[in-house]
Amino acid sequence: MQIMADISGMPLQQNHVSYGSTKGARLDVYVGQPPCVVAKEKDTRSKLGNAISECVNTTAWIPHYALLPFLVGVAIAGDLVQFFTFNAQGKKAEVQYSLKSVVNRAK
Repeated sequence: MQIMADISGMPLQQNHVSYGSTKGARLDVYVGQPPCVVAKEKDTRSKLGNAISECVNTTAWIPHYALLPFLVGVAIAGDLVQFFTFNAQGKKAEVQYSLKSVVNRAK
């Protein structure tokens, strides 16, 4: 997330309520204000679906998002990391990595 913040020049926030999130919802990490990248983290890989759902469901579709084709979500659950795009209609595309696997890992 820090890399995304550095590249975009937008601030990284952790464990804050944003005006781009639903009433009272705290995002684990987000980039930008309103957020354009959101992340949720869970302790076990079996909760990956929960992390994805929370990224999507805690996003308030404010007028600022009207012209964006999508937001970026990062769901982390145990040793799984999934990057995905989503909009008000739901998840669109995804890429998932297992931190246990060494396949395709940069050397």
